[in-house]
Amino acid sequence: QRNDRSSERAPMSVISFSQPVQIPNQGTDVPALVQYANAIFMVYSDSDGSGTLWSSWSLDGVNWRGAIQIPGQTGFIPALAVWGNYLYMVYTDSNSAQLWVTRTHNCVDWIDTQQIPNQATSTPALVAFPGIGLCLVYSDSSSSQLWCSVCANPPASSGQADAEFRFASPAV
Repeated sequence: QRNDRSSERAPMSVISFSQPVQIPNQGTDVPALVQYANAIFMVYSDSDGSGTLWSSWSLDGVNWRGAIQIPGQTGFIPALAVWGNYLYMVYTDSNSAQLWVTRTHNCVDWIDTQQIPNQATSTPALVAFPGIGLCLVYSDSSSSQLWCSVCANPPASSGQADAEFRFASPAV
């Protein structure tokens, strides 16, 4: 038998946000945000459908610096995570559902860009978790089935040798 104590619960806290402020000259359907290097960092694909990836950053979440194009990379729906001194990004290729991974240490120069073999989706989610590495979860590109993959011990600092990212085979 369920014991309903809803009448004894403490009053719910109000979670309130400020009034929205437009970010000038930047637009997309799905932005990705992460806290990195004492700032809020945003990556998004261009709203014109070209798949051009852009980055921007803010120190307060309201005032955003002008967007910088991420050179040589096109994709949709980026996912971001911080591991050590690197910001990692996984995104869907702009010409297919294939997933790609890359990283940066300065939010300008993206290095080690590579395809994640045999993994495709339209919507990736990425998180860094101590003791595990990078955990990638996504829905199958042709169904709603969820898959997960782990990149154990990705490079965490510029002192480590650049290495191929090895995401494990997807598991249900």
